[in-house]
Amino acid sequence: NDVKNIEARIAHTQILKGDHRLSFGYQFNHFNIENLINTQNFFEEEVAEEIASIANVHAVYADLNLKATKHLELVLSGRLTDIESLGQQVFSPQIKANYTLKHGWLLKSSFGIYHQYLSTIKESQFTISNAVEQHWLLADNNQLVPMVVNNQYSLGIIRNTKSWLIDFDVYQKKIDGLLARNLGFGFTREDGFNQGTERVIGLDLTLRRRWKYFKLWFSYNFQDSEVRFPELFVRSFPSSLNIRNQFNISSSYTKGNWEY
Repeated sequence: NDVKNIEARIAHTQILKGDHRLSFGYQFNHFNIENLINTQNFFEEEVAEEIASIANVHAVYADLNLKATKHLELVLSGRLTDIESLGQQVFSPQIKANYTLKHGWLLKSSFGIYHQYLSTIKESQFTISNAVEQHWLLADNNQLVPMVVNNQYSLGIIRNTKSWLIDFDVYQKKIDGLLARNLGFGFTREDGFNQGTERVIGLDLTLRRRWKYFKLWFSYNFQDSEVRFPELFVRSFPSSLNIRNQFNISSSYTKGNWEY
């Protein structure tokens, strides 16, 4: 799998009246992606399949940061992308809202629609490395290699002081356009790709306590992630990234110029 990307970007930020801020720019990408899948099965002829995609991607984007009130901050973002390989344009809007509460607490929320024109194939069979391989492809056909679309929501609260950091988020993602390859259904590109969806629900909690010489961090992450490929399986199943519970604890001690 050979992925080549040439990128050029230009951006500008303008400070507006009322401490508002506007950022906008243009981005160009030239992709040249080659993929070779070689399949060997016992008592069957070896099969080699090559997939190549070359395309230009143009995008214009803007972010408007508004101080709506003393306590409310809004960030309105938009990105218009022209994908040559698909022959279509897509618009990706995002909105973020932060509201300052009493005693240093900040309520934060976000919603966004994200488009990804680089996709991956996930093998449904284990390879010689005993791991699920992934192959990068460029979206070039909604029936074969579609664009990945993610609808994402999040809500959280944060408090950051000299001694304490408390950061809590809950989120949900709905992803369309996933690709899986089942070699049992054929070796051609048309037969071997199956499209699916993913649902992710999670929460993140981070706590940090700071003393004069000592810092202590604690984080907890929960994620429930399910994938569905209706053409292959009747029921949904946990994704390869599904880690239900994860804990992390770390600490540091600083004395003079030394940190342990």
